[in-house]
Amino acid sequence: MKRRVNIGAGLLHQPRLFFLDEPTVGVGSQSRNQILESVMQLNRDQGMSIIYTIHYMEEVELLCNRVAIIGEGEIIALDSQQALISIIAG
Repeated sequence: MKRRVNIGAGLLHQPRLFFLDEPTVGVGSQSRNQILESVMQLNRDQGMSIIYTIHYMEEVELLCNRVAIIGEGEIIALDSQQALISIIAG
């Protein structure tokens, strides 16, 4: 419930850019699904850009158009999911 309140507070002023830092960590599966659907809806319906940090690759696959991989505080890769997968596979 605290996660939902934090997300709601962040949306009060209808930002064009929204930062979410691991919003689904420690929540139940129903809350997780609601958060993921809300993120997709904000991007789709309101055109909101969202910077989403997470360690769960299934969420990355579901939500993200571009992915940045960070190591030791530096961006070491930044591209589309498909491009990064191609690099790894190659």
